[in-house]
Amino acid sequence: MLLSVQKQLIVSAKRLLKRTSGYNFFNKEQTFNFLSPYEVHNSVSEKYSLPIVEDVGDHKCLFNKGSVSMNRNTTWVFKQDKRACNLLPIGSLSVDQQVLRTDFGYPNPFINDFGGRSAIQDFILPHPRKKLSCRTVIAPWSHYFRKEYYLYLMFVAAKLCRIKQTVPSKLIEDAVVAYPLFHTSFEQDYLRLLGFKESQIIDTRKVEVDFENCILGNQDNWLYPAAQDVMWMRELMIDKIPQTNTSKPELIYISRSGRRRVENENELTKTLMGFGFEIIEDKQRSVEEQYQLYSNAKFIIGPHGASFSNIIWAKKGTNLLELFPQRYVYNFFQYLSSIVGVNYAAYCLGSVIPNQPYHAVSDNLKVSVIDIARYLEQVLV
Repeated sequence: MLLSVQKQLIVSAKRLLKRTSGYNFFNKEQTFNFLSPYEVHNSVSEKYSLPIVEDVGDHKCLFNKGSVSMNRNTTWVFKQDKRACNLLPIGSLSVDQQVLRTDFGYPNPFINDFGGRSAIQDFILPHPRKKLSCRTVIAPWSHYFRKEYYLYLMFVAAKLCRIKQTVPSKLIEDAVVAYPLFHTSFEQDYLRLLGFKESQIIDTRKVEVDFENCILGNQDNWLYPAAQDVMWMRELMIDKIPQTNTSKPELIYISRSGRRRVENENELTKTLMGFGFEIIEDKQRSVEEQYQLYSNAKFIIGPHGASFSNIIWAKKGTNLLELFPQRYVYNFFQYLSSIVGVNYAAYCLGSVIPNQPYHAVSDNLKVSVIDIARYLEQVLV
């Protein structure tokens, strides 16, 4: 009953928005059907197996054995062909007032796909934007969302890597990249490493781009980015980031000072230093610095956080021990670890409290240093 009411509200809201803004919002299937003539790459559906993960402390099951199913990951080169085309402020492509939804395709586009209230305001009361003409535009993102490292790395940078691998290089050489920019240092780092000059990077909030070709890609899974995208990104970054001879610690603990910090961290770090671990503050670093830190490490420990996105730079056989609060236990980084061959383990003191999603995202945690020490004695030997 509740789901039926929610669906009706969503349908009513979309109808109201269409009447007030003039736009019609395609769903995922309509978007793929519309773009099918312009497809240049389509990966086969993937199914990635994940083993059971037992708590390293009391051996309770944290993650059941399962699999991650990923549908098609596609790249398109859309030809403008004298139609009324526009990259909207949110980064979505509009063709003859039809708004395409290339990413995710949740039932409610404004909460999950476009970014909520700000996106709705853009459609109803659009702001004037400067105009720019170009031959080719790359439109890799269509959301207003949190400026978080994991989101950018897995959904924007990874998609740009797929585009680099699947679209002829001649078409990309002079292309501009246009989306609602995050305006962060890590964004600037990744765009630079991918070969885009500052003059090629456009914020769709401020600039309306007129183009002949529009390069698009989809993102199908909110929690699990496509394994092929991750490997393409790893290959491209390893080729771009210079290898240094500077010595880096091999045993590292990532210390968080914000949300999801370890409340008895002083006790924990004292124990870890006894095993030879170096304490690394989770702070802003360049992409090159993050790469060097993770690619040189042999054992990484820390509470769940975006820093572990960098596990994709780690060498095969590296160990990762992820620490969780009781109400926020997710296997994002087990999945990434399995893609790149990292040995994954996890720990949560006490019973896991299930079905506590984003309102528990800021929970802090505690650990038993006896549990951690016992585990390290087994593994490090």
